[in-house]
Amino acid sequence: MIKKFLRLGSPLAAFCMSVALSASTANAAILMNYSSGGGGFTIAPTNVDPSITGDALTAERGLRSLGLTNSYGFGDWDPTSNSFDDAVAVFDFWTWGFSVNSGENVVNLEGMDIRLVRNFSGPDAFEIQASVNGGAALALFSHDFGGEPNPVNFFGIDLGGLGTLTPGDRVDFTLAAFNSTSTSGNFGLVNFNNGSPGLVVNGSVTAVPEPSMIAVLSLLSTGGLIVRRYRKKV
Repeated sequence: MIKKFLRLGSPLAAFCMSVALSASTANAAILMNYSSGGGGFTIAPTNVDPSITGDALTAERGLRSLGLTNSYGFGDWDPTSNSFDDAVAVFDFWTWGFSVNSGENVVNLEGMDIRLVRNFSGPDAFEIQASVNGGAALALFSHDFGGEPNPVNFFGIDLGGLGTLTPGDRVDFTLAAFNSTSTSGNFGLVNFNNGSPGLVVNGSVTAVPEPSMIAVLSLLSTGGLIVRRYRKKV
């Protein structure tokens, strides 16, 4: 019975082919996120999709932890830094990222949400860059606070330019802050007003069919096309 329905060129064979090749893709979802607080230089991801391995959010050695339990806050931002490159040169930056686990999943990065706060003398600007597999860095987003010290929400920072990640690939993010007026100035990550984690990486995970299955179904589809053409000729 199964052979009958999967005969060459049958509608069911074509349907199976289309289902297998259009891998089951989830809607945009949280790949990983980080809750602020803890008072240290590193924060482990709060939630991580099983298809990836998430790294800790880490502050570099140019900074001084404020030791706060309600924010990932730091001081000692160098007042002489006026750009992303300046801040990186004096280790005034944070890093985070993830690698795609081995298997049959690919990851499509879509957007990032983050909530940041500064005091009056803290860094007045920041930039986020990212690289895939250690390649050239891509500038994702930058912002100037204009002197405002209140927490600011940034939603939907576009990550589409990073492309599709396959098993074994990794992506690294860097946030550098600059234009502080004093080393006593503070800058940090805080959770959103509803208490949800203040740094979120969103995307989708796609299951890719096994090569053997693609080959079999391709033969079914191609064979059916040949048979139909032959029948038309005769």
